[in-house]
Amino acid sequence: TDAEARARAIELMGQVGIPSPEKRLNQYPHEFSGGMRQRIIIAIALANNPKLIIADEPTTALDVTIQAQVLDLIRDMKEKMNSSVIMITHDLGVVASLCDRILIMYGGKIVESGSDREIFYDPKHPYTRGLLQCVHNPEKKEKLKPIAGSPPDLLKPPAGCPFVDRCPEAMKVCKLYMPEVTTYSATHQCACWLEEANRRKGENHG
Repeated sequence: TDAEARARAIELMGQVGIPSPEKRLNQYPHEFSGGMRQRIIIAIALANNPKLIIADEPTTALDVTIQAQVLDLIRDMKEKMNSSVIMITHDLGVVASLCDRILIMYGGKIVESGSDREIFYDPKHPYTRGLLQCVHNPEKKEKLKPIAGSPPDLLKPPAGCPFVDRCPEAMKVCKLYMPEVTTYSATHQCACWLEEANRRKGENHG
C-alpha cells in the first residue's frame, strides 16, 4: 500500500544515515547535497534486500570526507545484509579500503586478478604497475608517473594485448596475439607475454 511504501522509504533513508527522513522524503533532489544524493541511491539499491550490490564509481565527485562516509555506509550495509559488493572504480584508494579481491581491466580485458595484497604489493602486469605509480604516496617523495599515450579504440581493438601501444615493455608478439594467462597462486593471475616469457625461462633453468 501507499502507507507501507512510505514507511519502507523512511526506514531505508534512516538506515543510510539521512537525518529527519520523514521531512526529507518530500524534498526534491536539488535540496540534497552530493553525499545525501549518493545515500539515496544506496537506499534505492538496498530496497529489495539484494544479495549482490554493484556499485559503479559510487564516490565520484565527492570530497574526501563524504567519500569516506559513503564507503563506510556500503561496508556497513554489506555486513548487515550479508551481501556481496562488486565495486567498479578507477580510484585505487577506494579499492584498497573496501575490496579483498581485485580484477584489473584494460580495453575490455582482464589483464590481472588477485587478492588486495597480491595486487598492491606484488603487481605483475605493466598496466597494474602503471596504475600504482599514478597514486600519490605521502610517505614517498616521488613524482607521479602518468601512463603515456591514449586508450585503444574499442571499435577497432588491437589483435593482441590492448595495452601494447602504451606499454614500455611491449614486444612484437604483444601486437599479434592476446597473451597467455600466467598463474602465480590460487588467486593471482596475469595475462602478459612478458610474464609468460619469464615463466618459461624459469622452467628452462629448473
